[in-house]
Amino acid sequence: KNGQWLPIWGTSTNELSGIGGVGTELYFRFLKTLGLCFLYMACLTCISVAFNVASDFAPDNGQALTKTTIGNVGASVTGSALSPNERFIILKSTSGCEGTPLTTMTKIIGWLDFVAIVIFIATLAWWRFVAVPAIAKQADEDDTTVKDFGVEIDKLPRHFEGMEVKNDDDINNYETELTQHLEERMAYMRKLHKNPRLEATGLPKVRELVLVRDCNGQLEKKKTKETLVQDVKIAEYCKDSKTVAKKRKMLVKITAELDKKWKRTE
Repeated sequence: KNGQWLPIWGTSTNELSGIGGVGTELYFRFLKTLGLCFLYMACLTCISVAFNVASDFAPDNGQALTKTTIGNVGASVTGSALSPNERFIILKSTSGCEGTPLTTMTKIIGWLDFVAIVIFIATLAWWRFVAVPAIAKQADEDDTTVKDFGVEIDKLPRHFEGMEVKNDDDINNYETELTQHLEERMAYMRKLHKNPRLEATGLPKVRELVLVRDCNGQLEKKKTKETLVQDVKIAEYCKDSKTVAKKRKMLVKITAELDKKWKRTE
């Protein structure tokens, strides 16, 4: 910021949007949200791990992680019982030790695991449908981007007399007259508002005009066609006849679709 490195711990997530865009801010916010979510889940599920570690039902096989699994929870009276109804969890209290049936404790542990999963799913749903739209909207209001100065206009006339004539700057009449028309309309609307601040900025100008023929949504197909042409050339260079035949077949099909669609727009 201002030519200086941003502090690691002193930079807020809101400032990240101005550095790398709203995507960077969303990424680090998501990491922070997941971290808190996993912390809450760990608080609920650590009870199960604590009981597993404190128990000694599973035989010692030299693996320390075995003691943390649900298979180690509880203790048996005879030392050899496998049925959950014959296993107990020893709870210590001021009055001494009490044996609680394993089936009673696993119900509680199961509900805690269920609540943890619900928290995780709810967090993802909140992030996708609430947080992301709100952050994107706020970032769009706070940051100035190219689209804030751009306008998209559709349903323009396809042609008019003399539109192909070009001036000395190699610009055709269509672009020149459309630019002039837009500037006149902006000046008229500004005059209607009678805003001194706007009038002080001078006459509105169209700095750049780009004309794109959408062809009724066929631009993506035209892009795919050019990609196929490139793929055919690469396959021919590699002498891959099988790929060449496959790509040419796809190219013929998409070319026919474009030609058919193009005739409808004429």
